[in-house]
Amino acid sequence: MIGDSLHAWTNGRIHLPYHRVLMRGNETRYSVALFSTPKDGFTIKAPKELVDEDHPLHFKPYNHREFLTFSYTEEGLQCESPRYLKEL
Repeated sequence: MIGDSLHAWTNGRIHLPYHRVLMRGNETRYSVALFSTPKDGFTIKAPKELVDEDHPLHFKPYNHREFLTFSYTEEGLQCESPRYLKEL
């Protein structure tokens, strides 16, 4: 989910990678994940320095907790990425 937030916070300047791993054979694979979340009630919005005539605002500011909650609803789970519902 942090990828969606970072994409919106940078006004679309940093793009999300599509992450998919295909395993072949019987070798063991280990993964490490690092997550961080803002404080409850935090609004994700692009800084004014990243919005101008050449780079208009692409995402409405949104509450991070509400975004996470929506992501796990039936409607949110059907989206390729819930952030697309937040685009202007």
